[in-house]
Amino acid sequence: MTNEEYIQEWINKAQKDIKTVEIMKEYEDMTEIICFHCQQAVEKYLKALLIKNGEEITKTHNIDYLLNKCIKYNNEFEEFLGTPLSEYAVDTRYHDVRYIPSKEETEEAINNMNDIISIVNRCF
Repeated sequence: MTNEEYIQEWINKAQKDIKTVEIMKEYEDMTEIICFHCQQAVEKYLKALLIKNGEEITKTHNIDYLLNKCIKYNNEFEEFLGTPLSEYAVDTRYHDVRYIPSKEETEEAINNMNDIISIVNRCF
């Protein structure tokens, strides 16, 4: 598999996360699912950018870590440091945490996802 094919695989998987977000937006009781897929899409796009630039990717769900690595390719990523996206990778997935994002948090996650992916696309 070429590097370009590998990058495209990451983007294709992220596109499925985005499609899930678009479908789930109709359901008010699915905020944790929506936020999880926002986090997943951002994670995959950021990793694709790192791969494109010859960087090793780390097994992590930490969006701030990935954003910090990507800032050197576009300093606009700095604006998104500290967003709660990373929390949605784990905190919304396990029944013992019981964290359900609000409608407002979900809208913010969707907006952050779209904005970050837009920056990544400008880097390609």
